[in-house]
Amino acid sequence: MKNYTRFLLLAVLVLAFLPAAALAGSACDTGNHTLTMGDFKYPTCTEDGYYMEECTLCDYARLVVNGEALGHDWEQTETHPASCLNEGYVRYECTQCEEFREETFPKTDHTWLDMGTTYPDCTNDGLEKMECSTCGEQWEHKTPALGHSFKFVGTVMKATCTKKGIKEVVCEACGHSEHQETEATGHNYEYVNYIKEPTCTKEGKADAVCKTCGKEATRTVEKLPHAWGEWTVTKRATRTEKGTRSHICEMCGKKEKQSYEYEGSIINIYTTRGQVNLRKGPSTSKAKVTTVEKKNTLVGEMISAEMDKKGNVWYQVEYKNRKCWIMAEYARAEVTQLEGIVRYPSAGGKELSGYFLSTLEEALLMAEVEGAPFTLSGDEFVTEIELTGEGHTLCGVKIGDKAKTAQKQLEKKGFVLFSDDDYEYTFERICTPDALSISDKGFDAVLTLTLEDGKVTGILLEAYTN
Repeated sequence: MKNYTRFLLLAVLVLAFLPAAALAGSACDTGNHTLTMGDFKYPTCTEDGYYMEECTLCDYARLVVNGEALGHDWEQTETHPASCLNEGYVRYECTQCEEFREETFPKTDHTWLDMGTTYPDCTNDGLEKMECSTCGEQWEHKTPALGHSFKFVGTVMKATCTKKGIKEVVCEACGHSEHQETEATGHNYEYVNYIKEPTCTKEGKADAVCKTCGKEATRTVEKLPHAWGEWTVTKRATRTEKGTRSHICEMCGKKEKQSYEYEGSIINIYTTRGQVNLRKGPSTSKAKVTTVEKKNTLVGEMISAEMDKKGNVWYQVEYKNRKCWIMAEYARAEVTQLEGIVRYPSAGGKELSGYFLSTLEEALLMAEVEGAPFTLSGDEFVTEIELTGEGHTLCGVKIGDKAKTAQKQLEKKGFVLFSDDDYEYTFERICTPDALSISDKGFDAVLTLTLEDGKVTGILLEAYTN
């Protein structure tokens, strides 16, 4: 017990004699500094304010922001307006520091005053004088004389075929009058006898007499113009390529060729389903160029159209800078630029009625297929379709159908039987507001079936203006 008491007394004595800094060290180590304020600075226009805090027991110190920068407080102190001689400026000084700034303004235009203007007349120049009221600079502009405005008064001496004449004129502005020469009229020859007839390639010669003075002369007769025939298209123009055509002079046989631009409608082609193959040519046997994944994809403008051996219609387009073909069965055609038409080729495959009243330019691409069992004809539009062979239908009727079966099919489509006998049935479809039309014209459709032994051997669809 005595030894334990002695240990406690010794510990108290050691603690009593330890430095105070040693005791404080353990508190600073835990972040509990004893802080006092040190250096202090107020915020200025451009710098934040701050003060320092320092620990009284160790070397720890920290910077404390005491207010953000104030920013300049500008006050206008000087103003110098701009003039035509000098630029202007405004001076601003900060009320809190010694900073300043200036805004400059460009010189102004001169303030011109009219110092006396004389206007031009027929023979004298005009002069415009100006002076700046601010700086005194002067400016002059000369306007040339107007010249006389003569009016014919009468003939003093009449001109002949070979001699000049004289006329009297007077100025309408100032009244000045004078005599002026007139040119000789030249001979007015009339051909009285052709020595050599002119052609479109060579000049001719003829005896001539002047109708004014009676002078006789042998004159050269100019070439005749070529008598050009109708144009013959050698290469049909498309939306992407020019076409070529030629015509022949009916007098000399000269042939002239020229290129021409496409003038038809612009028709955009869209897919009607996904996974449609575009091919290098108008046939399923041609190599695949690419596959269009989505329905209603614009694959391009229709360049041309062709029909394959199976009777399928194909449209040529340029898709992603590559020319290729899409079968009309998987495509939709939409006109974006009309050339006076309401309808356009909409049929694909074997039904031909979709080409009725379409532009002839587009529809003839179908008819040019060698061996096609039908013809499309008209002037500007297809107004006649004739089907004579198998492989196609016209208004749902095909070659070989029984007459009564064909009649029922046509009556479903709005056709009315007009006349019939053993050799021919004639149907008529009256134009209605929603029927076939071009611009402001309505058309009645007349369809004639040619029969043999009660079966259809020919179909003719014609348009008549109602």
